[in-house]
Amino acid sequence: MNKNSESNSNIALLRLKVSTNHFKRMLLGDLHLAGNAQTSAVFEVLTENLGENVLSDRTWQSWFSSTAKIPKREKIKVLDTLAALSIRVHKMNGLAKTEETLPSDTFSEMVHGGLVSHMLASTKSKNPLYTLVERAENYHPLSALHLHLDAIEIGALSDGFSDVPWTTVKGIGAQRILALLDSRWGPRYGTIYDELSSELRLEWEAADSEKRSKLRDAYTRFKPNRFAEDMNAKASLNWSKTGVADDVSSLHIYKVLFALAADTEFMVADRLQAWSIDLATASLAMHSLAWVNRYVTFGKNITEEILFWAAFDELLFNSELLEPDSRELFAAMARCDAEWSSSSFETFLHAREHYHSELSELGVSLDEVSAVAMHATKIHSLVYRG
Repeated sequence: MNKNSESNSNIALLRLKVSTNHFKRMLLGDLHLAGNAQTSAVFEVLTENLGENVLSDRTWQSWFSSTAKIPKREKIKVLDTLAALSIRVHKMNGLAKTEETLPSDTFSEMVHGGLVSHMLASTKSKNPLYTLVERAENYHPLSALHLHLDAIEIGALSDGFSDVPWTTVKGIGAQRILALLDSRWGPRYGTIYDELSSELRLEWEAADSEKRSKLRDAYTRFKPNRFAEDMNAKASLNWSKTGVADDVSSLHIYKVLFALAADTEFMVADRLQAWSIDLATASLAMHSLAWVNRYVTFGKNITEEILFWAAFDELLFNSELLEPDSRELFAAMARCDAEWSSSSFETFLHAREHYHSELSELGVSLDEVSAVAMHATKIHSLVYRG
């Protein structure tokens, strides 16, 4: 097996692990044991909804084998069918809880879809570069987890497309990921703030029945009563603490996400969870884009790419204890105009803990993620000849 084929196999296996473990986690909840097929527990939940021969226990167990073969798309799409019958996502609207199904291709897209697959589909176009750019711009992931897998795969990418060199393909993909993150977290038009918990909702979730009663009473004193509006309000981030300019480039969204740790009061609960995975995604996309021009960005001079990647690598992709006086972390912090506080390190630490926990829940390790995402750095390494 050549190195590129090995890389393709590794990302495919990583995608399969994430897909099957994510399905099982959503199906079983707290009963989920990462990396374990838990066949009896899974089929017990599915029994009422399983059609004849939809999925056999033998097939399910084979997907958790150390020698698992990648199932064809139509086979893995069975998980999408079962998810539509058995999995519901709960969302809050005011004090009411609603149930929604997952996007219809959630699990088949995790295994067989993604940005790279979308970009590199066969084409008869006489202008493959235009095709790549157009396909990248039209790509939209189904979730933050799908986008994280895309960032890992873009990191691994080391081949060209038709007559387009690998550096161009990799650069287009990395820039698209950064642009998507900018559309989520950017200071002007970021969409994620509408999805995250408001200040009132956070206070409500943490309160006991007595405190909740007092909160409701406080709102009845005002006309109109804005309780429902404040409960569903967008999450409000203190941008002045971050030092982020309104016109920051999407190429620098990794700096924006890094600087958000300055608003330690904002980074809690669902906000912290969403931020931690996207911070890891941004770091991998930034590294991929920087590696395209590696003799400049990772050459002999100290660049911002070197400083920030050292911080991201130490923070997110290193399993050793993160020291409070981390030289790498503070070097990157010094490059931001943020109002850092003594609590900022704790916020970074919480992001690290959540990201590592998320990978563990998905049945993959830091070493696996790093090995796949850094594949291109081995194929196209820095080589200096005297």
